[in-house]
Amino acid sequence: MRCRAGDIAYISKSAVRSNIGVFVEVLRPYSGASSPSWYVRPTRDLISVSGFTFPAGCEVGQFDDHMQPIRDQPGTDETLEWLAVPGRVVEEVS
Repeated sequence: MRCRAGDIAYISKSAVRSNIGVFVEVLRPYSGASSPSWYVRPTRDLISVSGFTFPAGCEVGQFDDHMQPIRDQPGTDETLEWLAVPGRVVEEVS
């Protein structure tokens, strides 16, 4: 995942072109989506594909891979802290 809670990010991918470039505050993981997502708080209105307006300052779900965090350092990927995945398996090759 690119983002982590507390990040400021911008929307870099959207089916609605006017949403691209909108800054958001990344709040917490959103589990109700088909791929990793976050609850975010946009700095201006977001428009859904169906035309619904999510007003600036509301909480709305956003796909992680549709956002780019703004950081002065890369940061760590916190996915494994909340996503239940099997442990890493390493095989030695001789």
